[in-house]
Amino acid sequence: MIAVNLQFKSLHHIDIYSPDIRSVDIDIDVSDIDEYIDELLDKVTNNNNRRLFEFQSETCEIKNALNKMITQRKFTEVSEIIARRLHRKEIEAQEKYGHLTNIHKGSILQFYIIDGESYTYIITKVDHNTFIDENDLLKHFGLPFEKRVLKAAIIKLNENCEVKNIDIYDTNTTISNYWWSSFLELNEINSNEHNTKTSFNLFDSILRKKLKKQYPSDYTYIRNSMISYYRTQESFVLDNFMDYILSDYQPVDKELDINELKQKFYQAPSNKNVDTQFTIEKEVITAKFKRIIQLHEKIDLNLKEDISNIENIINSYQNPAGEKFIQIKTDSGYEYFKRNINNTNE
Repeated sequence: MIAVNLQFKSLHHIDIYSPDIRSVDIDIDVSDIDEYIDELLDKVTNNNNRRLFEFQSETCEIKNALNKMITQRKFTEVSEIIARRLHRKEIEAQEKYGHLTNIHKGSILQFYIIDGESYTYIITKVDHNTFIDENDLLKHFGLPFEKRVLKAAIIKLNENCEVKNIDIYDTNTTISNYWWSSFLELNEINSNEHNTKTSFNLFDSILRKKLKKQYPSDYTYIRNSMISYYRTQESFVLDNFMDYILSDYQPVDKELDINELKQKFYQAPSNKNVDTQFTIEKEVITAKFKRIIQLHEKIDLNLKEDISNIENIINSYQNPAGEKFIQIKTDSGYEYFKRNINNTNE
């Protein structure tokens, strides 16, 4: 479907140590570039991890360039403007942040897609990888088919050049600031605080409604993993989050449909104005980590946060008489309840 609606594509090689960019003709029939483009577009458009942005103003350079593209159909000119801007901004970013990181040589690929009255412009930056050519046995740089370090902007507009939405995607766990702020001149629609609080409440609500009563043990273990993710990770990435809490999870109750739970988690963010890639602000949800479980009318178990290897710390068992018990591994609390049940007067 994408290939049918693809109106324009361009490729420019960008190197911050080179004075200029280099345009490459990708309308030739003797290369594998079409296969590469199909895979790249599929990865970008079908990815679960992205964040919503908006242009800082109507006078932004890229916004003006896109207006020219739609109204005047100057595709090549617009792609050159955008590629040269990225080249400038990467040089500036390297000068500013070079002590922290290095911006790699790569390629900017741009695509213009029309679907009815919807217009989509996709800007991607792919870092080059080194490889040894099998013919000359020399080291070369090139576009990687696998394990791509990739940044992308998906900009949807209508026929009046009005922006409907902008999705930003980055294979790095944290979206590079220079990419969205300096190069694209965007503002985040949702703050990290909003995303952290809203997403945690959203997933916690799903677990509470779907698992707490019917599958209480699974609810405890999955929620414990969820808290661990939010407490220990610097960034939230939906695919990583799902792998962390559910990829290897074996339900205690075999009736629990893990695939149905995964589907609920994947679908939820799009319905609740929450991004699926952002920096976690732990302080806004620390209180949410706590959970109190009543063990007895006069005894509560207070879980303050996630517990590493919880299954080795807290266990349950039932004696032959049918009485149910909670067993907790502890050094500090043991002395308060120790008693000698074999104490006799001899």
